[in-house]
Amino acid sequence: MVDVDGTYARWLDGIGAEFVLLRPDFYVAETAHDPVRLRSHLGTVLNGLHLTTGRPVAAAAR
Repeated sequence: MVDVDGTYARWLDGIGAEFVLLRPDFYVAETAHDPVRLRSHLGTVLNGLHLTTGRPVAAAAR
């Protein structure tokens, strides 16, 4: 995504965030002020998706 007119940059500055996770439909999923929080928020979002690999967990971990 390219923030052509700076709308996202101004908004992120206003809330003190450096990162934003955007959904494919451009809705904001999460924001974070540092990489650690970004990783935490990303984990939360991914867990909420309930993704599966089609393989048992034990097999996927090998």
